[in-house]
Parts: sequence; structure tokens; C-alpha cells
Amino acid sequence: MEKSGAFVTVFGALHDAPPGSILVPCHGGKDRTGLVVALTLELAGVGRAAIAADYVATDHHMQAVYAWMLARPVDPQKRLQLGIFLVSRKRDIVNALEYLDAVWGGTAAYLEAFGLTRGEQYRLIVRLTESSSHA
Repeated sequence: MEKSGAFVTVFGALHDAPPGSILVPCHGGKDRTGLVVALTLELAGVGRAAIAADYVATDHHMQAVYAWMLARPVDPQKRLQLGIFLVSRKRDIVNALEYLDAVWGGTAAYLEAFGLTRGEQYRLIVRLTESSSHA
């Protein structure tokens, strides 16, 4: 499946992955990967409160990495700027999903606009929900 757009390329890879669990590798799991996971959950019908809670949980799991990252910059101003970035806020992921609603008509329409058909989206949802129910 050939797709354009970074997110649709990822969703195409998820769609085409062999049966079984899927690992979405990341560095911190809150930005690009956080969006991929949020869009996947949204597509599968998970509520936004649960999506936001999952996104915010990143902070709990990343504290040691964040501390290491914050210890690196010598310049206090750079450390302050980085510290602002290293927070997974509920409103950030909800705002991203609301943006897709306002501009694209939702996650499904956004993915379709960049080449992931509704049929492919449906097959991806079935594949992911069937995989999780058999784990």
C-alpha cells in the first residue's frame, strides 16, 4: 500500500503488518508516536478521555529520561525551554484531535484525505481489535 503523508505512511505500515502485536517505536512516546497512538485509538472508537489519560501517562513512565535530558543543557534558559516541552498535557492531545475535527472532519477523514481509504481503516481497526482480544 503506497501512501502519502507521514501519518498515513505509518497507518499503512500498521495495516500491512503481519498478524500479531505491533510495536510503535519511539524516543519519548509523546509527540509523533503519541499522535499515532491517539489517532489509532480514536479510529478504533476509544473515547477522548481515555486517549488523553493514556497520553498523560507518558510523564509517569518518562521521569528518569526527562531528568537525564534536563541535566544535559548547561544554559538555564535552554533547560527551562526543554522543561516546558517535556510535559504531556491532556489539553495538547485533545487540542490535536479537535483540530482534526475542525479542519478535516475527524481522524478518519484526515487519514482518507491522505490516501488511507475507509475500507483500509476498517480493516486496520478489525486487525487491531482482534489482535488485542486474542492477546
